[in-house]
Amino acid sequence: MMYSVKGVQYQTLVNIPKNIGLGYSRWSDGKVHLVDGDFLFYGSVDIKGENGPIDKEMEVDANWTVKFNEMPCDSQGNILIKSYWFSPASNDSWLIKDKMRLMILCSKEPTHRLILETDEIIDNKIDNDYLRNMIFSYTILRR
Repeated sequence: MMYSVKGVQYQTLVNIPKNIGLGYSRWSDGKVHLVDGDFLFYGSVDIKGENGPIDKEMEVDANWTVKFNEMPCDSQGNILIKSYWFSPASNDSWLIKDKMRLMILCSKEPTHRLILETDEIIDNKIDNDYLRNMIFSYTILRR
């Protein structure tokens, strides 16, 4: 089955704050200290369709990408990100169909972030954020 393209959406995830809840139970954002020492944190955006919130009966979101303006790092500027992926948002009980999570796996909890345009290293204590200004893009398809 082929779907026709309705359009492309661009959205900004303004920030993923440090003072977010532990675990996966919050659909909007969270952080998890993994047993192997890795650190996972996530933020989410609303999935918009052609005319407002996505209509899952008539529309499909696909081909998600993200442009990072910053990278999580340590105080020396060593980038800590190991992987990132998109995951439909959920909480303990159900899938939330109109939100998408950006999951970011780091080798340890980041204390700083590297501004990619300027190579400036920012201490996360300054504004209490892990990352800021991530630009999402995705395609809206007609079912």
